[in-house]
Amino acid sequence: MKNEKLLRSWRLIKQKASEPLTLLFAATGLIILFAAIVIVILFPSKRPVTIAPTDRHFLVNEPQGQAQPDALAPCLGNGVYSIHEGKVYYQFINHYCGQVEGDADAASFEVLDYGFARDKDKGFYGGQAVEIRNAYGKPPVQTDGKTFEALADGYARDKNHVYFFNETNFHRMVIDGADPTTFKVLTTWFGSDAHSGFYGWSAIPQSDGQTLEIVDVRPIGQGRIIGFTKDVSRVFISSYDKSTVITGADPKTFETYKNLNDISGRLFSRDSEHVFWGTDVISKADPDSFQLVETTGTLGMCAPFFKDISHVFAGTGIIEGADPATFRYIGQVVGTPVLYSVSCLAADKNNVYVDSTKIPNLDPQSVQTLGIYLKDKRAVYLYTTELKGADPKTFELIDEGSVSAKDKNSVYECGQVVMPNQTGFKFLGDYYGRIGSSVYHLGQVIPGADGSSFSPMGGSEILSCESSSGGYAKDKNHVYFAGKLIQGADPQTFKLSFELGIAQDKNGEYRLGVKVPNDFIKCSTETADLPGGLAGWQSKLPALGSDTSTASFEFCIMPNQDKLIGYKPDPTVEAKTINWFDPKNQLIETMKLDCSNLGTVLPQSIRALNGSTVTLQCLAQDACASRVFYELNLDDWKSSSSSTLRKTDESYDCGYRG
Repeated sequence: MKNEKLLRSWRLIKQKASEPLTLLFAATGLIILFAAIVIVILFPSKRPVTIAPTDRHFLVNEPQGQAQPDALAPCLGNGVYSIHEGKVYYQFINHYCGQVEGDADAASFEVLDYGFARDKDKGFYGGQAVEIRNAYGKPPVQTDGKTFEALADGYARDKNHVYFFNETNFHRMVIDGADPTTFKVLTTWFGSDAHSGFYGWSAIPQSDGQTLEIVDVRPIGQGRIIGFTKDVSRVFISSYDKSTVITGADPKTFETYKNLNDISGRLFSRDSEHVFWGTDVISKADPDSFQLVETTGTLGMCAPFFKDISHVFAGTGIIEGADPATFRYIGQVVGTPVLYSVSCLAADKNNVYVDSTKIPNLDPQSVQTLGIYLKDKRAVYLYTTELKGADPKTFELIDEGSVSAKDKNSVYECGQVVMPNQTGFKFLGDYYGRIGSSVYHLGQVIPGADGSSFSPMGGSEILSCESSSGGYAKDKNHVYFAGKLIQGADPQTFKLSFELGIAQDKNGEYRLGVKVPNDFIKCSTETADLPGGLAGWQSKLPALGSDTSTASFEFCIMPNQDKLIGYKPDPTVEAKTINWFDPKNQLIETMKLDCSNLGTVLPQSIRALNGSTVTLQCLAQDACASRVFYELNLDDWKSSSSSTLRKTDESYDCGYRG
């Protein structure tokens, strides 16, 4: 029966095919089919390749090597997952393609939004399995892959937890207490559930999650934001991982000032009765007329000025008596002697103000700021102290932002006259200057100073009013302190100590330019001067050994002709041995000065304060220079007692040195 039906069908096809119209349709169909095949071969499709993770793969040379794209799967850009030969790969921001960390299951792996992904076991973010350890010592929180889902703005959740991610600050945190079922994202860094609001990974204290809403958010740098939120009963400010209630703010009328964002990042806000700066209330400020006093450029470190219809404010405090209608900002004024103290200069029709302080005698119409100087039509001021004799018409800074200035008569450093204003003047620093071959200090020529070799020991860069050398300077012939010659100081060996105002040369120590009294009759660091010759002293000082090329001694003859010998093998090695000899060079006793934890005994650090007491010092040269003082009583030592060498003091210097 089946054969008969097939036979009849075949006869019908032959009959129809013999008809002309049927033949035409068949031929046309064959031509169209042939043309389509040719087009596909010659012009392959250029449609974008689908980025579904199941049909993306990279050819990777090494397990963690650079991905090399093949013709079918081009590298699609940062943050792309791909699957190749049963493994999951991720292209990181630096274009490095590597296998996803955390044993991803390729068969169940799927890509979610916002950089998230999941497999049957766990969630992934940025090419890594999500493994979060919020507290030290606690086991990491594991995500549930079946319920893991991406939320907006860096949030994700599963059936157990809500998660917060912010890669700019490397935050990957569990939001403690957040309910995954009711949690919703409000905006970047903010979310809420049925019970509370959240900022980042922390709850907003006292907030009602069901009524919490965003008032304003703004970036404050490094991926962070500052934000205002409110619920039915309270207003909150959140920044730098902390949320605080703005006490007294009315949620119904609360709003932020869009144009009052000061340099500290705190936003200004208001309600119907108050003006707020962060969480602070600006007392007596009128919310409707409150405004920032316009400035020229960045305010820097000084407090901004504000005004309303009745008052002028410096920060949150009222400037008593200031006129808001004519009050204007002039510029920054730098306090002295340290350059880092900055205040704001302003004026109204009646007075001049530095921050909130009224400055008498300054003319509000002509006052202007010049770094650490002020001037008006009548006088020049160092900060607010008048510089007698300075000419305000010609007074100007020598360089922008410097502490050096000039007028028609004089050249100034930190408000003090250094030299006359003559052609070719040159600042040297530390209140020294030069005109031709003459050297000046505070306006006076230094007799005999050699202008060609003269230089302050702290250098010539003048950036602040702090002395960088303590006032020391030298030329090829002499050493000076505060413009005065130091008699007997040796310029070739003279050098500054780590302590400001202290210096040494081969002859001794100097404090503020005055040589420290030393009862030693003779001191030497020359090995050739050793009494009895070097060989004899080697036997008495075994630590010297045979290598004397870098060795030196410091020995001093006391008034009673006894000798104190200090052994210093090398400036880079700590000195430990002190030997006391009698007038016949017989060794009385060897003692140990332990500088092993500090560094070296400084040259000239062994000195006598009087006929029977010797001080010795150890110095450490590190981030904080420290010095330990030892004291030796020679009279007690002669009766043989090692305990007579005792530590008397320790000092540390961690301060800024210009």
